[in-house]
Amino acid sequence: MSTTGMTEKMTVGVFSPGEAVTPERIQAGLEVLQRRGIRVVQAPNLFARHRFYAGTVAQRVDDIHFLLKQDSVQVLYASRGGSGGLQLLPHVDFEWWRKRPRPLVGFSDVTALQWALWEKAGVPSISGMTLTTQLREENPFLDFFFSLLSGKATHLDSTLIADASLTVLQAGEAHGVLLGGTLSMICSLLGTPYFPRTENLILFLEDVNEPLYRIERFLMQLKLAGVLDRTVALLLGQFLWQGKSLNIEEAVREFVPGNLPVVAGFPYSHVPHSCPLPLGVPARLKTEPFSLTWEPIVANW
Repeated sequence: MSTTGMTEKMTVGVFSPGEAVTPERIQAGLEVLQRRGIRVVQAPNLFARHRFYAGTVAQRVDDIHFLLKQDSVQVLYASRGGSGGLQLLPHVDFEWWRKRPRPLVGFSDVTALQWALWEKAGVPSISGMTLTTQLREENPFLDFFFSLLSGKATHLDSTLIADASLTVLQAGEAHGVLLGGTLSMICSLLGTPYFPRTENLILFLEDVNEPLYRIERFLMQLKLAGVLDRTVALLLGQFLWQGKSLNIEEAVREFVPGNLPVVAGFPYSHVPHSCPLPLGVPARLKTEPFSLTWEPIVANW
Protein backbone atom coordinates (compact mmCIF):
# COMPACT_ATOMS: atom_id res chain seq x y z
CA MET A 1 0.00 0.00 0.00
CA SER A 2 1.59 3.24 -1.10
CA THR A 3 0.88 6.39 0.87
CA THR A 4 2.31 8.80 -1.68
CA GLY A 5 -0.19 11.64 -1.86
CA MET A 6 -1.55 11.17 1.64
CA THR A 7 1.14 13.31 3.21
CA GLU A 8 2.27 15.50 0.33
CA LYS A 9 0.84 18.67 1.92
CA MET A 10 2.32 17.97 5.33
CA THR A 11 5.13 19.93 6.97
CA VAL A 12 7.10 18.44 9.87
CA GLY A 13 9.48 20.27 12.15
CA VAL A 14 12.60 18.31 13.09
CA PHE A 15 14.40 18.99 16.37
CA SER A 16 16.76 17.22 18.76
CA PRO A 17 15.46 16.98 22.34
CA GLY A 18 18.16 14.64 23.65
CA GLU A 19 21.58 13.53 22.51
CA ALA A 20 23.50 15.33 19.80
CA VAL A 21 23.06 14.20 16.22
CA THR A 22 25.04 14.89 13.05
CA PRO A 23 23.56 15.71 9.63
CA GLU A 24 24.91 12.42 8.31
CA ARG A 25 22.99 10.38 10.90
CA ILE A 26 19.57 11.66 9.84
CA GLN A 27 20.10 12.44 6.16
CA ALA A 28 18.64 9.13 4.95
CA GLY A 29 15.58 9.61 7.15
CA LEU A 30 15.04 13.16 5.92
CA GLU A 31 15.23 11.92 2.34
CA VAL A 32 12.49 9.38 3.06
CA LEU A 33 10.25 12.19 4.28
CA GLN A 34 11.00 14.32 1.26
CA ARG A 35 10.33 11.47 -1.16
CA ARG A 36 6.85 11.21 0.37
CA GLY A 37 6.27 14.87 -0.49
CA ILE A 38 6.67 16.05 3.10
CA ARG A 39 8.24 19.45 3.67
CA VAL A 40 10.84 19.54 6.44
CA VAL A 41 11.56 22.54 8.66
CA GLN A 42 14.75 22.18 10.68
CA ALA A 43 14.91 23.75 14.13
CA PRO A 44 17.77 26.27 14.56
CA ASN A 45 19.66 24.10 17.07
CA LEU A 46 19.02 20.75 15.41
CA PHE A 47 22.74 19.98 15.17
CA ALA A 48 23.95 21.92 18.21
CA ARG A 49 26.18 20.26 20.78
CA HIS A 50 26.66 20.85 24.50
CA ARG A 51 28.64 18.05 26.10
CA PHE A 52 26.94 15.01 24.56
CA TYR A 53 23.53 16.67 24.29
CA ALA A 54 22.02 18.45 21.30
CA GLY A 55 22.69 21.85 22.80
CA THR A 56 21.86 23.27 26.20
CA VAL A 57 18.49 22.74 27.81
CA ALA A 58 17.54 26.27 26.78
CA GLN A 59 18.51 25.63 23.15
CA ARG A 60 16.55 22.40 22.96
CA VAL A 61 13.47 23.94 24.56
CA ASP A 62 13.76 26.99 22.31
CA ASP A 63 13.63 24.67 19.31
CA ILE A 64 10.34 23.18 20.47
CA HIS A 65 8.85 26.63 20.95
CA PHE A 66 10.28 27.80 17.62
CA LEU A 67 8.53 24.97 15.78
CA LEU A 68 5.26 25.58 17.63
CA LYS A 69 5.37 29.16 16.35
CA GLN A 70 5.47 28.04 12.73
CA ASP A 71 1.93 27.96 11.37
CA SER A 72 3.02 25.63 8.57
CA VAL A 73 4.43 22.96 10.91
CA GLN A 74 1.81 20.30 11.64
CA VAL A 75 3.95 17.64 13.31
CA LEU A 76 7.05 17.79 15.53
CA TYR A 77 9.60 15.07 14.79
CA ALA A 78 12.42 14.18 17.19
CA SER A 79 15.61 13.35 15.32
CA ARG A 80 16.70 10.65 17.77
CA GLY A 81 16.48 9.46 21.37
CA GLY A 82 19.50 8.71 23.50
CA SER A 83 19.21 10.69 26.72
CA GLY A 84 18.45 14.18 27.92
CA GLY A 85 14.80 14.64 27.03
CA LEU A 86 13.75 14.44 30.67
CA GLN A 87 15.70 17.65 31.36
CA LEU A 88 13.32 19.65 29.17
CA LEU A 89 10.05 18.92 30.93
CA PRO A 90 10.04 21.75 33.53
CA HIS A 91 10.81 24.29 30.80
CA VAL A 92 8.44 23.33 27.97
CA ASP A 93 5.34 25.49 27.63
CA PHE A 94 2.81 22.65 27.52
CA GLU A 95 -0.11 25.04 27.79
CA TRP A 96 1.01 26.68 24.55
CA TRP A 97 1.43 23.23 23.00
CA ARG A 98 -2.15 22.44 24.05
CA LYS A 99 -3.39 25.56 22.28
CA ARG A 100 -1.32 24.74 19.20
CA PRO A 101 -1.64 20.93 19.17
CA ARG A 102 1.10 19.28 17.15
CA PRO A 103 1.60 15.50 17.43
CA LEU A 104 5.11 14.40 18.37
CA VAL A 105 6.93 11.59 16.57
CA GLY A 106 9.75 10.04 18.56
CA PHE A 107 11.09 6.96 20.25
CA SER A 108 13.06 5.69 23.24
CA ASP A 109 14.19 8.65 25.37
CA VAL A 110 11.47 10.75 23.71
CA THR A 111 8.90 8.60 25.59
CA ALA A 112 9.19 10.92 28.60
CA LEU A 113 8.37 13.99 26.53
CA GLN A 114 5.48 12.20 24.83
CA TRP A 115 3.95 11.11 28.13
CA ALA A 116 4.37 14.60 29.57
CA LEU A 117 2.76 16.06 26.45
CA TRP A 118 -0.25 13.80 26.91
CA GLU A 119 -0.59 14.53 30.62
CA LYS A 120 -0.09 18.29 30.41
CA ALA A 121 -1.64 19.09 27.03
CA GLY A 122 -3.69 16.08 25.92
CA VAL A 123 -1.76 15.95 22.63
CA PRO A 124 -1.17 12.49 21.12
CA SER A 125 2.07 11.16 19.63
CA ILE A 126 3.52 8.42 17.47
CA SER A 127 6.08 6.17 19.15
CA GLY A 128 8.73 4.89 16.77
CA MET A 129 10.34 5.68 13.41
CA THR A 130 13.47 7.39 14.62
CA LEU A 131 15.21 9.28 11.82
CA THR A 132 18.57 7.70 12.60
CA THR A 133 17.68 4.04 12.07
CA GLN A 134 14.01 3.18 11.56
CA LEU A 135 12.70 5.63 8.97
CA ARG A 136 14.04 3.68 6.00
CA GLU A 137 12.56 2.35 2.78
CA GLU A 138 13.45 -1.21 3.80
CA ASN A 139 11.38 -0.98 6.99
CA PRO A 140 8.28 -3.10 6.23
CA PHE A 141 6.16 -0.79 8.40
CA LEU A 142 7.09 2.40 6.55
CA ASP A 143 3.86 2.76 4.57
CA PHE A 144 1.86 1.97 7.69
CA PHE A 145 3.68 4.80 9.47
CA PHE A 146 2.77 7.36 6.83
CA SER A 147 -0.80 6.11 6.82
CA LEU A 148 -0.84 6.46 10.62
CA LEU A 149 0.66 9.94 10.39
CA SER A 150 -1.95 11.09 7.87
CA GLY A 151 -4.82 9.77 9.97
CA LYS A 152 -5.71 7.01 7.52
CA ALA A 153 -4.58 4.03 9.63
CA THR A 154 -6.83 3.29 12.60
CA HIS A 155 -6.48 -0.49 12.75
CA LEU A 156 -3.75 -3.07 13.06
CA ASP A 157 -4.12 -6.85 12.98
CA SER A 158 -2.08 -9.97 12.29
CA THR A 159 -2.02 -9.36 8.52
CA LEU A 160 0.36 -6.39 8.97
CA ILE A 161 2.58 -8.24 11.43
CA ALA A 162 2.39 -11.69 9.84
CA ASP A 163 6.10 -12.35 10.44
CA ALA A 164 5.85 -11.64 14.16
CA SER A 165 5.59 -14.43 16.70
CA LEU A 166 2.80 -13.10 18.87
CA THR A 167 2.12 -14.95 22.10
CA VAL A 168 -1.11 -14.50 24.02
CA LEU A 169 -0.05 -14.74 27.65
CA GLN A 170 -3.50 -13.84 28.95
CA ALA A 171 -6.53 -13.70 26.68
CA GLY A 172 -9.15 -11.02 26.67
CA GLU A 173 -10.39 -7.74 25.27
CA ALA A 174 -10.05 -4.20 26.60
CA HIS A 175 -10.97 -0.59 25.88
CA GLY A 176 -8.83 2.28 27.11
CA VAL A 177 -6.22 4.90 26.26
CA LEU A 178 -3.20 3.60 24.37
CA LEU A 179 0.03 4.74 26.03
CA GLY A 180 3.50 3.26 25.91
CA GLY A 181 7.13 3.44 24.97
CA THR A 182 10.39 2.54 26.62
CA LEU A 183 9.77 1.02 30.06
CA SER A 184 12.73 2.62 31.84
CA MET A 185 11.72 6.07 30.60
CA ILE A 186 8.15 5.54 31.74
CA CYS A 187 9.39 4.62 35.22
CA SER A 188 11.61 7.71 35.27
CA LEU A 189 8.43 9.81 35.35
CA LEU A 190 6.90 8.12 38.38
CA GLY A 191 6.44 10.57 41.24
CA THR A 192 6.63 13.58 38.91
CA PRO A 193 3.81 15.86 37.73
CA TYR A 194 4.36 14.52 34.19
CA PHE A 195 3.17 10.97 34.79
CA PRO A 196 -0.34 10.59 33.31
CA ARG A 197 -3.20 10.12 35.75
CA THR A 198 -5.21 8.49 32.97
CA GLU A 199 -7.40 5.53 33.91
CA ASN A 200 -7.92 2.42 31.78
CA LEU A 201 -4.49 2.25 30.20
CA ILE A 202 -3.61 -0.05 27.33
CA LEU A 203 0.15 -0.13 27.85
CA PHE A 204 2.66 -1.04 25.15
CA LEU A 205 6.23 -1.53 26.38
CA GLU A 206 9.75 -2.29 25.19
CA ASP A 207 13.31 -1.63 26.35
CA VAL A 208 16.95 -2.10 25.44
CA ASN A 209 20.22 -2.61 27.33
CA GLU A 210 18.37 -3.51 30.52
CA PRO A 211 19.02 -6.96 32.07
CA LEU A 212 16.10 -9.09 33.15
CA TYR A 213 16.37 -8.21 36.85
CA ARG A 214 15.99 -4.52 36.01
CA ILE A 215 13.00 -5.19 33.77
CA GLU A 216 11.40 -7.05 36.66
CA ARG A 217 12.25 -4.14 38.95
CA PHE A 218 10.57 -1.69 36.58
CA LEU A 219 7.45 -3.84 36.37
CA MET A 220 7.33 -4.09 40.15
CA GLN A 221 7.75 -0.33 40.37
CA LEU A 222 4.69 0.14 38.14
CA LYS A 223 2.81 -2.32 40.34
CA LEU A 224 3.74 -0.60 43.60
CA ALA A 225 2.87 2.79 42.14
CA GLY A 226 -0.61 1.55 41.31
CA VAL A 227 -0.12 1.94 37.55
CA LEU A 228 -0.95 -1.69 36.83
CA ASP A 229 -4.17 -1.19 38.78
CA ARG A 230 -5.10 1.41 36.15
CA THR A 231 -4.02 -0.83 33.27
CA VAL A 232 -6.59 -2.84 31.30
CA ALA A 233 -4.24 -4.54 28.79
CA LEU A 234 -0.55 -5.01 28.01
CA LEU A 235 1.10 -5.16 24.59
CA LEU A 236 4.74 -6.21 24.91
CA GLY A 237 7.40 -5.57 22.32
CA GLN A 238 10.96 -6.85 22.48
CA PHE A 239 13.21 -6.37 25.47
CA LEU A 240 16.78 -6.51 24.20
CA TRP A 241 19.87 -7.26 26.27
CA GLN A 242 23.30 -7.67 24.65
CA GLY A 243 21.69 -8.04 21.26
CA LYS A 244 19.32 -10.82 22.29
CA SER A 245 15.62 -10.79 23.10
CA LEU A 246 14.78 -11.45 26.74
CA ASN A 247 11.99 -13.79 27.75
CA ILE A 248 9.94 -11.81 30.25
CA GLU A 249 6.90 -14.09 30.33
CA GLU A 250 7.54 -15.39 33.85
CA ALA A 251 8.02 -11.86 35.17
CA VAL A 252 4.81 -10.70 33.54
CA ARG A 253 2.81 -13.58 35.00
CA GLU A 254 4.27 -12.86 38.44
CA PHE A 255 3.67 -9.12 38.56
CA VAL A 256 0.65 -8.59 36.28
CA PRO A 257 -2.92 -9.35 37.42
CA GLY A 258 -4.26 -12.59 35.97
CA ASN A 259 -7.37 -10.99 34.49
CA LEU A 260 -5.35 -8.57 32.34
CA PRO A 261 -5.15 -9.29 28.59
CA VAL A 262 -1.45 -9.61 27.66
CA VAL A 263 0.12 -10.10 24.22
CA ALA A 264 3.90 -10.54 23.86
CA GLY A 265 6.17 -10.59 20.83
CA PHE A 266 4.82 -7.48 19.10
CA PRO A 267 7.41 -6.13 16.59
CA TYR A 268 8.11 -2.90 18.45
CA SER A 269 11.61 -2.35 19.82
CA HIS A 270 15.06 -0.85 19.34
CA VAL A 271 15.55 -2.50 15.94
CA PRO A 272 15.41 -1.03 12.42
CA HIS A 273 12.25 -2.95 11.47
CA SER A 274 10.02 -1.71 14.27
CA CYS A 275 6.31 -1.05 13.96
CA PRO A 276 5.27 2.42 15.16
CA LEU A 277 2.27 2.84 17.45
CA PRO A 278 -0.03 5.73 18.30
CA LEU A 279 0.17 7.11 21.81
CA GLY A 280 -2.53 8.99 23.72
CA VAL A 281 -5.58 7.85 21.76
CA PRO A 282 -8.71 5.89 22.72
CA ALA A 283 -8.17 2.30 21.63
CA ARG A 284 -9.44 -1.26 21.79
CA LEU A 285 -7.24 -4.36 22.02
CA LYS A 286 -8.39 -7.90 21.33
CA THR A 287 -6.04 -10.84 21.85
CA GLU A 288 -7.65 -13.61 19.76
CA PRO A 289 -7.59 -12.97 16.89
CA PHE A 290 -5.21 -10.11 17.56
CA SER A 291 -6.45 -6.66 16.66
CA LEU A 292 -5.79 -3.13 17.81
CA THR A 293 -7.98 -0.21 16.78
CA TRP A 294 -7.73 3.46 17.70
CA GLU A 295 -9.04 6.91 16.90
CA PRO A 296 -7.01 8.87 14.31
CA ILE A 297 -4.08 10.93 15.54
CA VAL A 298 -3.90 13.48 12.75
CA ALA A 299 -6.75 14.76 10.65
CA ASN A 300 -6.30 14.58 6.90
CA TRP A 301 -4.39 17.63 5.79
